[in-house]
Amino acid sequence: MAEATIEKQGAISPTAEVYQEIVIETDVNAVTADTIPITLSDYSATKFIGISMAQIHTTLNSVVVDESDFTTSVTAGVLTIVIGGTAATGKRVYKVMMK
Repeated sequence: MAEATIEKQGAISPTAEVYQEIVIETDVNAVTADTIPITLSDYSATKFIGISMAQIHTTLNSVVVDESDFTTSVTAGVLTIVIGGTAATGKRVYKVMMK
């Protein structure tokens, strides 16, 4: 298990001031069991709400499929996503909700 490299990361405006969403995009070398750490306070958040989208690019920037076999945990304000699903190497994209 290794830490996946985050290529792009950006915030989406809060929805009705209830929560905010960020989009995490890994590099093309992400593989099952890699981890993605996200410090909630970096986004002025204290609570992890959920992940509303998880996808893998089976063909880079062309064929994108849902991937739901990931796990999450929060310890000391750091959300960790453990990539699951297919054993294929590829870019992963997650939409993370927090408040």
